[in-house]
Amino acid sequence: MKKILICTVLAVMALGLGGCVEDWYRPGFIGEWDLIEAGGFPVDSRYADAYDFYDNGTGVYYFVDDFGHSCQEWFSWDADEYTIHIDFHSPYMGTMFWYYDYDRYYLYLSDTPDMHYYYVYERHR
Repeated sequence: MKKILICTVLAVMALGLGGCVEDWYRPGFIGEWDLIEAGGFPVDSRYADAYDFYDNGTGVYYFVDDFGHSCQEWFSWDADEYTIHIDFHSPYMGTMFWYYDYDRYYLYLSDTPDMHYYYVYERHR
């Protein structure tokens, strides 16, 4: 009887611990990324945008505006295994929704799940 009680308590504890792990997802794309290719064509680094993703769910988007000025916009982000949702703090930037794939050095962003047209970002070194 004592063995059954101990096994039951251990099983309940294991179930409780397992539930906590599933609630948090930490993607491997945390870090700094520079645009190098868009739609299969290289992008001039003088005009390329960049993303910094921080592990606290915030980040910075760097870009060059229509007048040639360097700009940055802060954002909050959330992700799962396949998508990134970016909510810019500035109302005129709005929100973005990307499908993504990445490996150690490259991040691929697309607005369609088939990744037909995509942007390639290289991990900043």
